Formats: sequence, structure tokens, C-alpha cells
Amino acid sequence: MKLYRWGLNILILFFTLYVVSGFQTTFWYQIFGNIPSPLLWLIVYVYIMLYRPSALALVLSYIFMIVVFSMSAVSLGILSLSVFVLFVGIYMTKSRLYWGGAGYFSLMCTAAAFFFHVIFWLGSAFFESNPSSLLFFDRIVQVLLTPLFSFPLYYWLQAVDRWTLSDMTWQQEYKS
Repeated sequence: MKLYRWGLNILILFFTLYVVSGFQTTFWYQIFGNIPSPLLWLIVYVYIMLYRPSALALVLSYIFMIVVFSMSAVSLGILSLSVFVLFVGIYMTKSRLYWGGAGYFSLMCTAAAFFFHVIFWLGSAFFESNPSSLLFFDRIVQVLLTPLFSFPLYYWLQAVDRWTLSDMTWQQEYKS
């Protein structure tokens, strides 16, 4: 029964990532025009990194990268680098400074959005022959919008965890 619920949880996380990535890359621009979209996929990643054991979070991050990569114009190498550096940074931060709840989650999403852009821009500048533009305004708007959407996604993902993983022993450590 535990394996079934664990698999169901991962499928719901995958579906959630797929839906928010689709909304971010397609519907957002139909509704809001040229206003840069928040990094909705990153919110799901931060949740995985904060509320899953490290090995599982790393594996899920790279499996879920297929969805993000398929819906973006980002090179796979730079995306992999950015996700790995964020993974290390979030785990280092979580091991030293952690409290449960939506406020902490929103703060981590804001920091992850900021550092994602820094890592992405630096990685692109160093490793790509045609580096990404700075796009200062667009990146700042994305960093400011991401925490606003982190609250509803946090409560959704928490509800999914309560429904599917309520009997998992490792989850008790990360309850908020």
C-alpha cells in the first residue's frame, strides 16, 4: 500500500509540474501579454527539495527536468547546472535554517528564483557561445511574482502529501 501511495504522490507531483509549466509557458502570455511569467515550475522543485529526502529529491528533480526542458528554450546543460546548484544551495540552507510553513516556503521560492536567474545567466555567459541577455526587468518581475504563486501551490502540494503520504515515516520530519 505504501508503494502505491508513494507512486501516486509522484504522479500527482509530475502532473502538477506539467500543468504549472504549461500555464507558465502558454496561458500566462495569453492572459497577461508581455508581462514575464513567474517561475511556477521552480516552486514545485523547491517543494520537492524541501520536503523530500535528499536522494529522492535529486532523482525527482532530474526526472522532472524533462517536463521543464520540453517547455522552454533553455539548453539542457545550463538547466541541469542551475537545478543542481539550487539543489545544493537549498539543502545547505535547510540543514542550517529551517522552520515549517508557507512563509519559509515562500522565502525559499524567492531566493531560489533569484539565484536561478544568477546561476542561469552566469552559466550561459561562461558555457554558451551565444549567452543569454541580462533582461534585468524581466528577471526582477519573475523573482517578485514567484512568491505570490508559491502560497496556493504550497497548500495544494501539502494537501497532496497529507492525502497520499500521511503514513510515511520520513514525512513526519518535514511536517509544518
